[in-house]
Amino acid sequence: MKEKPDQTLEDQATEVRAAMFWWTVICLISFPISIYWLGFVFSALWAWFIVPLGVVAITPWHAVGITLLMLLPKSSQVAEINLRISELKSMLLDEVSSDAEADDTELEKVLLLGQQKISECYILTVSAFVAPLVAYAIGFICHRGM
Repeated sequence: MKEKPDQTLEDQATEVRAAMFWWTVICLISFPISIYWLGFVFSALWAWFIVPLGVVAITPWHAVGITLLMLLPKSSQVAEINLRISELKSMLLDEVSSDAEADDTELEKVLLLGQQKISECYILTVSAFVAPLVAYAIGFICHRGM
């Protein structure tokens, strides 16, 4: 987000809050889609490389379940991410909106943190679709070479 010369810190805070809101909406919409996409890729790779060995084929929903079982040990990382998000929300929504006389340096720190978290959300959202796509492409090439 580029700073406009006539834009106040409060205006920037409003823009950051709006961006956070829309990224939250995008994440909520893309989460189920990315889960199914991951299951589809997992089941395709399973069909290409495991089924020829004599194992039963699985559906994308079975693949989602297997993936969730593999991710279960990482649930503490998810809890840590949720904690960071709640801390960020409290910083942006409570401190900035309730403190009308906020110090400019403190407000700039909050804005910088908000912009950083928005960038992280963007990267996580894109990688949820790109990483399985890359795995699918590599698996497809390997499958064709068999």
